[in-house]
Amino acid sequence: MYQMALQDNFRWHTAIYVRITDNEKKKGLYDSIDNQIKILKQYALKKELSNVRVFADEHKKGGNFDRPAFKQMMDQIKQGNINCVMVKDLSRFGREHIEGDYLLEVFFPENDVRLISKLESIDSYTDPKRMNSIEIPLINLFNEQYLRQVSNSTKASLKMKRKEGKFVGSRVPYGYLRSSEDKHQLIVDESVRDIIVSIFEMYLNYMSFDAIAQKLNIDNILAPSQHYKKIHGQAINPDSVWNANAVRNIITQPILTGDMVQGRTVSYSHKVKKRVPLPKGKWTVVEDTHEAIVERDTFNTAQAIVKKKSRPTVRKQKTQPSILAGFMVCGDCHAVMQRTVSTHNGKKYYHMICSTYKKLGKTACTNHLVSESNIKEVLLTTINKLIAVIVDVEKAIKENKRNEISKLRAKLKQELKFSMIERERIASIKAGLYSDYKQDVISLDDYKDMRQQFEVKQIALDKKIDKLNKELYQLDNGKSYSTEAANAFTKYSGISEITRELLGDLVEKIVIDADKNITIIFKFQDELKRYLN
Repeated sequence: MYQMALQDNFRWHTAIYVRITDNEKKKGLYDSIDNQIKILKQYALKKELSNVRVFADEHKKGGNFDRPAFKQMMDQIKQGNINCVMVKDLSRFGREHIEGDYLLEVFFPENDVRLISKLESIDSYTDPKRMNSIEIPLINLFNEQYLRQVSNSTKASLKMKRKEGKFVGSRVPYGYLRSSEDKHQLIVDESVRDIIVSIFEMYLNYMSFDAIAQKLNIDNILAPSQHYKKIHGQAINPDSVWNANAVRNIITQPILTGDMVQGRTVSYSHKVKKRVPLPKGKWTVVEDTHEAIVERDTFNTAQAIVKKKSRPTVRKQKTQPSILAGFMVCGDCHAVMQRTVSTHNGKKYYHMICSTYKKLGKTACTNHLVSESNIKEVLLTTINKLIAVIVDVEKAIKENKRNEISKLRAKLKQELKFSMIERERIASIKAGLYSDYKQDVISLDDYKDMRQQFEVKQIALDKKIDKLNKELYQLDNGKSYSTEAANAFTKYSGISEITRELLGDLVEKIVIDADKNITIIFKFQDELKRYLN
């Protein structure tokens, strides 16, 4: 309760708190930071408050209280250095009503902090009864409702623009610029087009991410972050250079194919800043919205190689790496095998050899030497035979899967329904806790403990609901393993040559034992075995 017994010569140590977001500034909804400070300083003089400090949060939203200047002010209150807080209106204090109510009705009175809000003519020292009325929680609730409406409206607008293939990101991806005629339309940044093309060429020619980054740095090519600063007239940091992650981001950027790919993350609440990655099936993809820099086939081949997560290298190696590099493994020491070449009568013969043996000799491992051409022939024959079998049994696989999927879908939907009901129940209980505390049903300590417990449960349920939604989406879009496996293999029907793309799509690894027997471990192997048997 707001009641303050002031000693003689009591002095108010006042904090003026001001806040504005970029959107509010752009739309002219609130006074600028400087104007807010000017107005509140004049109001402080009127209130005979002379010992004033200013805490300002610019570009910060009020949906939560994780704001630098606000937290500094709260720390000063806890240390006893501030006992009066002045704001232009309560929306500047914050738009989150549950935590806002707690701070204004519990934390401030406990710490003998006076609250002054100019617009609402609130002064907890001169009118403590008003602070204990229903008016303040209602103001906070309406402030949050406004934020929720703005958030929902913004999300709906952005979602519609994404579906129309319009770019709505805050930062244009490397390789593109905003059109001067339409800020939602991308045009190619011609100054880096050739750089991106060369990155893909180097990667498909067996150069690693690190090697590509080193080459770009040697050629004095600006890193993406520094290129962005350059085109926006900002100071360039010479110490910020290309690295493996920057190269990988270029290689895996689907927008380079001319497709607008957005909505890869989601925020489930206007109160939570954290964005959760969405499964690929839920991304918003609109094809051919802008000029491509990289051909689709080139991009897809690069992705297949990225998935392999191991890249051959040409550094310190005279022999051109094999197309099989990164896939072949020694069956004894489990090291990757590398290419070696021999010459007979002027003709070159390529073999794959255990890298451990080549480096350390026969005391470490045997050579496991096999002909590269033999490996390719075995691969080609095996894959074509497997494709022929898959085509014959695919109908049976789909029928069998259809029955399993139907049962699984019903189970997942039931579990999702119960989880959402439980989520709503916990949210309702959590929302009622503050009311219970206000009515002296529970103590302040119990309120804090119970609120924390329910927040933990909410987070766990949110994760579970998201997981169930992903599984249902995969089922409803035919993403069962059998279908994926069949499609992956039948895509290469009639193949007559082993390619890097084929290896990336179908092969996990190729194992060579000491007797030089060849074992091919395919992707989706367990699922295929189960059905084919």
